[in-house]
Amino acid sequence: MKCNHIASFINFIFISFIVLLGLQLQAHAVFAESNASSANTQELKQKLDSDNAQAQNQTQTQTNAQPRLLVVPLDDRPANTYYPEKVGQAGGVEVILPPQDLINHQASSDSLHQLTDWIMDNSDDVDGFIISADMLTDGGLVDSRTSKQSTDGALQQLQIIKTLKENHPTKPLYVYDTIQRLAPTVLKDGNLEKYNLVRDWAITYDEVKNLNKIGLTPKLIQLEMKIGGSLIEEYKQIRARNSVINAMLIDWTKQGYIDYLILGQDDANGTGLHREEQENLIQKINTYNIQHKVSVFDGADEVDVILVSRFLSTLKNYQTSFKIHYLGVSGTEWTSPFDHYTLQTNIAKHVIAAGGIIASPSQQADIEVYINTPNSLFKNNSTIENLLTSDFEKDQSTSNDEVSQAVAEINRQIANGKHVVFIDVEKVNQANQVYGDAVIHDIGITNLLSYSAFNTAGNAVGTAIGHANSRFLYLEKGPLTPEVDEDAAKGHIEFLLNSISSDHIYRNKVAPKTEWYVRYIGGNAWDIGPMKKSVLFFTNEQFNKEFDLLHSKVKGSQVVLSKKAGTSNTAEIENFSIQNIDMPWNRLFEVQFDFGVNFK
Repeated sequence: MKCNHIASFINFIFISFIVLLGLQLQAHAVFAESNASSANTQELKQKLDSDNAQAQNQTQTQTNAQPRLLVVPLDDRPANTYYPEKVGQAGGVEVILPPQDLINHQASSDSLHQLTDWIMDNSDDVDGFIISADMLTDGGLVDSRTSKQSTDGALQQLQIIKTLKENHPTKPLYVYDTIQRLAPTVLKDGNLEKYNLVRDWAITYDEVKNLNKIGLTPKLIQLEMKIGGSLIEEYKQIRARNSVINAMLIDWTKQGYIDYLILGQDDANGTGLHREEQENLIQKINTYNIQHKVSVFDGADEVDVILVSRFLSTLKNYQTSFKIHYLGVSGTEWTSPFDHYTLQTNIAKHVIAAGGIIASPSQQADIEVYINTPNSLFKNNSTIENLLTSDFEKDQSTSNDEVSQAVAEINRQIANGKHVVFIDVEKVNQANQVYGDAVIHDIGITNLLSYSAFNTAGNAVGTAIGHANSRFLYLEKGPLTPEVDEDAAKGHIEFLLNSISSDHIYRNKVAPKTEWYVRYIGGNAWDIGPMKKSVLFFTNEQFNKEFDLLHSKVKGSQVVLSKKAGTSNTAEIENFSIQNIDMPWNRLFEVQFDFGVNFK
């Protein structure tokens, strides 16, 4: 018996040694691609050699505890705060966001330093990181389009990324940055003319100077005279600075400091100054042979949600398959407004970045995705006015037969136990009203895995794919505790209710009335400012007229809390309420609906 004890003890010591050795090798592997001749890399490796404590820091996610994910968002709009928080909740992940005063769109340079301190203070207590480079360098997306921050200052702010990886080599670190859009920001002053002039100039400049369309030279000269040389020069300098940051982040991904990088192309076009910038960045990625670690796609506001999904895919070690069905023109033929790639290409890029894969038409898939596209290959007018103006032209031409066939197919999939997603990209920032009503009345919003018609096609696709994958992975690849099961289900339903409310009910039924009201009281849709209280009161009144119908369709619905051994544990929605409606940037463009859901 004593010999057996001695043998067991020796065996325990041997196994512990092997485990520690494996962990140490794993820490080294994170930086295997770095340049061994670099002094910085040598110093980093020496630190890792002596840092067994970090290698032994196996994250909470390897146990039955709820994982925690630190997210530094693009800015404080709902798409970048509420969305990733709710999507994380739906997937059983606690998303940790910075305090509001550190990420509001009027953040000071002091706030940027305080944000860095906040990240470091919380880094030990989380299981992974999603970091927006625009927030670190400039305080968010809007200021990243300005000249407030120098190139050197921006690069200095980003050093925390390297520090995080050095201190936490085993924790996933995802970073994203934007490739600057063609137009300046429309905020506060509502300068639509400036927006359209600069956007048109950036497109025309590329076509004349780089694509040799010399017939457009008179138009280019005319645009430059209207805009002014000083503004154009500043615009070019800002683009150059941001391209330097994009390129440096690719370098850091190659060196192992960043586990996955997304470069999201903000509102663009088939041609424009962004085109050559993208080509240069993609060439750099291909030269480094790190295509598996970097994604470049159309869209920015959905990236937080996409990376929450990727975090879960990594934890569950599963690649979800998606099958795409078009309700209109094929995505292989159509490029949506404000985008650079065809819809099909952009969808594939988003799915891969989210941790998934596209299934072929003949393959079985985990998730069936139905996408409403235009009936014909027309080109929408990509001007900012369209983002607020309701347009029912195609809604009226959508036949009852088309909708009935689509609804029947979706309901058949759901009845067969399939996970179904509905995405509406037909128009910018507005759902097709006929399909939106069908989702509420004939399909049931809670029967879908996700729904989105949010803003541009890239935004809608990314939001829905990220949400769907996060929820799918929680249900199909391992729930946590009963308490987390219920909390995750509530987050999922609350996000679905927000999506159908903001993308369909608000855009199609409430916003047109609110726009009229703002004009009636002498306000500005892009800056409701001191009139905000009155505008929100009016918006609440109008939405409450639609709420009773939504409530009657959702109340009593069965929701899957978890799946174990092939058996679904469900709960019934007893009721839900609107806890808050807000326009956080004091403009009608984005609205947030906070719902509270109760189960029986």
